[in-house]
Amino acid sequence: MLRYRLRSRPLQRLGLLLSLAGALVSACSPATSVEHLPDSDVVLLQARRRIGSRLSITEADQLRDRGDRVLALLSAYERYALGRNYIRIRQDTAADVSIAAPLGSEPFWLADQGFVRVAGDLETTEGTYSIHRKRFGPGWVGLGINSLDRRASDHYLIFIHSESGATPRQLNPALDDFPTRVERSTRFRRSLRSLPKDLRDAYVIAPETRRRHDSAFLVDRPWKTRVPSSRKPDQIVVSPGADAATELAWNWRTLPEVPGGVVELVDGDARRLISADSILVESYGLLNDPIVRRHRARVAGLRPNTLYTYRVGDGSPAGWSAPRSVRTGPEVGHSFEIMYLGDAQCGLEGWGDLLKAAVARRPDLRAILLAGDLVDRGNERSNWDHFFLRAAGVVDRIPFLPAVGNHEYLDRGPVHYSASFTLPANGPPQIDPGLAYRVDLGSLRLIVLDSNLGKYDARSATVQGTWMKEQFQASSASWRVVMFHHPVHASHPTRENPELARTWAPLFEECGVDLVLQGHDHAYLRTYPMRGATASIEPTSPDQRPPIYVVSVSGEKFSPQGVRPYAARAFAEKSTVQFLSIDAAKGTLTYSALDARGAEVDRFVLERRSPLNHP
Repeated sequence: MLRYRLRSRPLQRLGLLLSLAGALVSACSPATSVEHLPDSDVVLLQARRRIGSRLSITEADQLRDRGDRVLALLSAYERYALGRNYIRIRQDTAADVSIAAPLGSEPFWLADQGFVRVAGDLETTEGTYSIHRKRFGPGWVGLGINSLDRRASDHYLIFIHSESGATPRQLNPALDDFPTRVERSTRFRRSLRSLPKDLRDAYVIAPETRRRHDSAFLVDRPWKTRVPSSRKPDQIVVSPGADAATELAWNWRTLPEVPGGVVELVDGDARRLISADSILVESYGLLNDPIVRRHRARVAGLRPNTLYTYRVGDGSPAGWSAPRSVRTGPEVGHSFEIMYLGDAQCGLEGWGDLLKAAVARRPDLRAILLAGDLVDRGNERSNWDHFFLRAAGVVDRIPFLPAVGNHEYLDRGPVHYSASFTLPANGPPQIDPGLAYRVDLGSLRLIVLDSNLGKYDARSATVQGTWMKEQFQASSASWRVVMFHHPVHASHPTRENPELARTWAPLFEECGVDLVLQGHDHAYLRTYPMRGATASIEPTSPDQRPPIYVVSVSGEKFSPQGVRPYAARAFAEKSTVQFLSIDAAKGTLTYSALDARGAEVDRFVLERRSPLNHP
């Protein structure tokens, strides 16, 4: 009987293996038996870390199509392991194992293991395959990776002739190809043009073509981060839960080898320990820190308007962060202030200075809102490392609430965005958690929407709009604010988002929304109170006022400002921060926009509507 498994683990399980990898590498030698070798993805990751950390980006880029150069940089152990730990076959009797590999890109380990080229080639629609054979006795057979570069046109094929003739048994249910008699392998025979006679009664294992670059040292362009992870927690960010007065959530980063996390929360003499869950996040092409672990914890049952001291870590004496403090949100009927920002995206060093100066001016902020495009390239980890470097000391002390922008979606969708924040998972069930959500801050109900989905998918726009309406109808909040990225009423001279205006603007009016906070257009715009998707201006009483729309930018990327008839205040080429101050005694919301020097560039005051459950 033959049994085999593909040596490829899901990313979620990789951290457990990485925690043992150092010991495995130091303990193993080229004499290590096949069944005791660590997984190929672990060995590859360690090799990338070791080799990549000492190469320049230019040098690393030259390795993408030069597997021979990569091979020369591997240690003897890495070469041995990668030549035997990708596919493992357990056989009860002797067997001939034949490897058919695309001509010109044969795996390096065929020669290492003593495979011999035999007469006859295999022809498929993909090209010509040379055939290499070796006889194995009973026991484990270890086969290696496909290629160390991205030149291979296909994955190698495996043919097994067992003395017993038994059917190979599939051990890995995640593998999408099963060992099958050649004549019964529909997918393999569909591309077959000619097959040597001595392979016709074999069993074939044919991994799909898409697997051909799984083991490439680099597929995407290489780069490095200047802020690699460590065992010590960093990139700590706190966010409110659905009820900001009683719920907080944490997110932080460590090396993937750190298996678990915990939040220690102190209030006076009371101390709580809250366990975190975690995910592994991979960054393609990152040489010196390709995988990190993001830890996430949610805490409920907190006291409103209370300053808690906390630290995060793995629970070991050396694994804690420095202590920090964060205050829970206000109760209904209390005064408070929050800050709203437009796109950070570019010029993050200057953005960090702007952020910290604003917080210094208003130290009692209860939340910071950012309307999307936190970074320029949302799936390049270096962007996020820079963002958190500049936001450190702020987002770990003041609860942070972002919306997802189009730059977070670039290339792969909002993978790093979703991994980096622990946001309320109370949005529409059809939308991924954290992309649309609701938070109550005292007497203010905030709805955050994903305008990326709403802009390009009418169904998603409707789903989010219906959910938003339900959230406002169920609330008696005095103040109603919506935040998302793409403006309903644009400031940019050529950008328009009519689909959002058609679907969402009438609902904002129906639900009595006070403010709509947006980004994307990289200039400042504050509209008159707006009614109708055509952006006509219609005077109204305070109890029935339609929403005011704001577009702003906090980073250093600017766009032209168009001439818009609905603009009550508009200007370009200026980074700003905005404050929303709620005075519970007076029943007012004061909006103030400040430039980088702290000068006020816009201001207005709204009076609370009555009754509170309007509409």
